[in-house]
Formats: sequence, C-alpha cells, structure tokens
Amino acid sequence: MKILAYDDRYVFQNPGCMLIKPEDFFVGGKSELRNEIIMKGFRMLHLSERQGMGGSRIFKVTSDNKVRAPQIDTSLMTTELTIWRVDIAEYPDLGEREKAILRYIAKAGREVKSKELLERLTEYKRDSLYAGLSVLLEKGMIQKLGASVSTSYVFCPASLNTISDTNKEKQVFMDIICRGQGKG
Repeated sequence: MKILAYDDRYVFQNPGCMLIKPEDFFVGGKSELRNEIIMKGFRMLHLSERQGMGGSRIFKVTSDNKVRAPQIDTSLMTTELTIWRVDIAEYPDLGEREKAILRYIAKAGREVKSKELLERLTEYKRDSLYAGLSVLLEKGMIQKLGASVSTSYVFCPASLNTISDTNKEKQVFMDIICRGQGKG
C-alpha cells in the first residue's frame, strides 16, 4: 500500500484491481482477502476491525460531517481510494466568528488560553469571543479545560473520534497519514 498526501486530498493506492465491486466497498459487509495471514496479524495487533467494514465507516464519517464523499478508482493495475481534505472550519452551521476561533485553536495544535484568543483575534470583543466559544463547545468541536484564569480550549477532531475510539488506534492512523506527508 502507498499513501500520498496532497494539499486537497489523501490517496491510498493498492496494486491490482479490487476483488469486490467499488459500490460494495462503501456499503460494507463484503470482503475478499488478498493475504489472510497479514489480515490476521493486523487483527491480532488490534490494527484492523471486522473485514469489509472500512469503506462503509469512511463513507459514514463523510456523510455525517456533510463533506465531499470519497472516490474510488480501480483498474487491472491499481486501486486508488481518495479521501478529500476538509477545512475544519467550513462546516455549514458555523458563523465567521466561530470559524475564526476554530481555525486558530486547530492550527495551534495545543491548548489555547482565552487570553491568547483575545490577543490574537482582535476583531472580536471579549463577550463576542466567549459567545463563539460557547457555540463551538455546544457543537463538540472544542473542549474546555480548567476553569477561571486557567481556562484553555483544545480542538476535538470529531472525524478521528468517529473513525477510532482509542488513542493507540488514532496514533497508528496519524502515523500512517504522516508518512505520506511531503509527497505530491
């Protein structure tokens, strides 16, 4: 398998044609293994779930989050699954204020104190900023840590939470994705 990361998408390439129909991949429940030994190894390491369910889970995540659906192309030589990158702030129900706050917190990649937000997002007054934070908290897009002066906020990547429920699996997924960085 080869994973390529582009500015607008991730492409997962496998040699050879798919052993099931592309439409069955997104429905789930059907699987034809090329290498049963490798699959058993992944399952024993808890790096794989039930056979034939990955495509339907990917499709569900994109559908639930109202983002561009994945694309699959297959030929005799190769199979490519394309998953489109999304600006995390471009969810349909966010105002400009919430988008600005979410982009800042997500880009920081760490806990961000409310004081820092006030200093960096100067176009918003204190009450407006806190109203925007409340909207993002209510939607589960950020998490509040601490209280009073020590309050900080951190981005909650909902798509990763949907794909995987454990930190170990999230880290494996991110390690695989990051290996493809810088290509394309």
